[in-house]
Parts: sequence; structure tokens; C-alpha cells
Amino acid sequence: MSSTTDDDDALPSDHLEPSLVRMLLTRRHPDQRFSNDAILAATELIRKFMLEARERAAMEAECEADTDAHCGGPSVMSQDDDDDDVFGSGTGGGARNVDSITSIKPEHIARVAAEMLLDFT
Repeated sequence: MSSTTDDDDALPSDHLEPSLVRMLLTRRHPDQRFSNDAILAATELIRKFMLEARERAAMEAECEADTDAHCGGPSVMSQDDDDDDVFGSGTGGGARNVDSITSIKPEHIARVAAEMLLDFT
């Protein structure tokens, strides 16, 4: 699954196996046949959706961390040892402390989920 984009989203950790997408589609529609091109297109759509969700959730987490830091509330800034950490955000936020990592938690993903579904329909 090679794509020629100028995005930074072509990292190996962002790879999604077409065989997994085929299995998911077949599970939902067992009597349907899927061409390889259809599977590749669905794989790319799901990959883009996941990358966009991760980026938007990272922005939510960073905004929450910035708000908490300014208000003196509990900080979401942590090293990657939280049990409820979903993704570590490496997006960097300008004037923030370089030694800290903003964790993306399930509530950050939930906040962007409805908007994501509307944007991708």
C-alpha cells in the first residue's frame, strides 16, 4: 500500500493491512465479493480517517492541557506511563515544555467523533 503524498502521515506505524479491512468488510457483508481495488480504497479511507481522528484528538488534548496549565487544574501532561493513554501526541505545541507528552485519552476521541463522522460522510 504505497501512496505518493507530501503528508507526514506515511510513517510505518500508520500502516493498515488490507487483509484486515477485507476481513472486516467480509464479516459485515459475508455474501459480498470485494475486488482488490475496492479493498485498497477502503483501506486508504480508513487509514485517513484514523490519522485525522488522532490529529484532532491530539489538538483536543493539547487545548485541555493548556487550559488546565493556565487555570491551575489537573494536568493531562504525563509521560507515556498512564494506563488510560490511547496515543502519545507528538504534534508539539510551540511554547510547551519539550520534556512532557500530551496523552490522547478516550474522552478526547469521543469529543471529535461526531464531527469526524459528519466530515467523512
